[in-house]
Amino acid sequence: MNSKKLLLSYAVSASLLFFISSCEKSEQEAPPPTFTTHQPEFISGNSAVIESEVSSPDGSEIVARGVCWSETRKPTIANARTFDGKGAGTFRSTITGLHAATTYYLRAYAITGTANIYGNEITLTTGEFINITTSAITDITVNSAVVSGAIAPGGDSSIIARGICWSDTPFPTVAGHHIEQGSGSGDFAATIEGLVVNTRYYARAYAVNAEDTVYGNDMPFVTSSVDIDGNIYHAVIIGSQIWMVENLKVTRYRNGDALPEILDDNLWTTYEEGAFCDYANNPDTGKVYGHLYNYPTITDPRNICPEGWHLPSNSEWSQLEKELGGNNVAGGKMKQAGTARWTSPNAGATNSSGFTGLPSGNRGYGGFADLGNYGYFWSDPSSIYSRALLFDSEFIAGTGNGASVLGHSIRCIRDN
Repeated sequence: MNSKKLLLSYAVSASLLFFISSCEKSEQEAPPPTFTTHQPEFISGNSAVIESEVSSPDGSEIVARGVCWSETRKPTIANARTFDGKGAGTFRSTITGLHAATTYYLRAYAITGTANIYGNEITLTTGEFINITTSAITDITVNSAVVSGAIAPGGDSSIIARGICWSDTPFPTVAGHHIEQGSGSGDFAATIEGLVVNTRYYARAYAVNAEDTVYGNDMPFVTSSVDIDGNIYHAVIIGSQIWMVENLKVTRYRNGDALPEILDDNLWTTYEEGAFCDYANNPDTGKVYGHLYNYPTITDPRNICPEGWHLPSNSEWSQLEKELGGNNVAGGKMKQAGTARWTSPNAGATNSSGFTGLPSGNRGYGGFADLGNYGYFWSDPSSIYSRALLFDSEFIAGTGNGASVLGHSIRCIRDN
């Protein structure tokens, strides 16, 4: 939650006075619990943190303590309140759910076995919100990315600086890497550079006024990867997984050993070593859809996926399907939208996951088939099923994953 720093006004002296509610008084009563409330530290436009200290001179047991507040005078525990433990001592209260530009009345409280005790009343006035968003991360390369932010108009004249900060850990701040991009409200963007290939980063927009620095939402992204042939692959984060956005195009194993390209259909069906081809033996098709690989390719211990990536297991495919709502709808969320490459109707295709599945077809006994209709993806050789995306369904299908003459695409998943 983001805002200008809350503005606080006190109507009390340094020595705080307290009173006892309802009718717990007696003619000769011991001193009740007493409070000292320190200067609040406000952390956002609709929340605050206040530190208080309560003592119990008569030894009464304090069974609950905290702060209560309302928009009217003399709030009680019947109003909004925190619960910050029990007993005497120092405690911190986090107040949330406040409205912008609103005056509140707050009192610390302690509940004993016989009474509800309240501290003096504090007046608190919140400021305006700074409505800041980290809006997009685009143009991701192996070592750079463009991060965009936006600050909605309203109460923005005090924004003296704004920009983008980033880190390889969540919730970066301006204490680390950051780029300033002007002041005031509106849209802005920054190109961050010097990143490491195939690395997860986090970025967020920030805004600074005279009292505070506030941040937009934290957005993760992964820099692009490069295979041994120099092909570049973008990455998409889906749940806890990171997938390549493109089908594999490499022609060598990870150690540099080459795969042969098999053009002849008969040789393809009998070849017992790893091999690749382009659909219809057309290199231009391979540039768009990636290569098709035979089954021995995925069983070879030299590894076909680039360093830091691997063939997805059946359980990893299942995890992806679950993340996208189950295999009855996951395919639609994985397919590239429209019919530029998919045959109509390309049912349910939204690509909301960012997987960008393509209908790369396959190769088998009958030669090449199904370009535009289906996309087939190998699983790792320990799995029972490969996966297929279908032009006429948003279902993601399981197909046999074993020694066969078929040529499928490969979509790698990142190592944990």
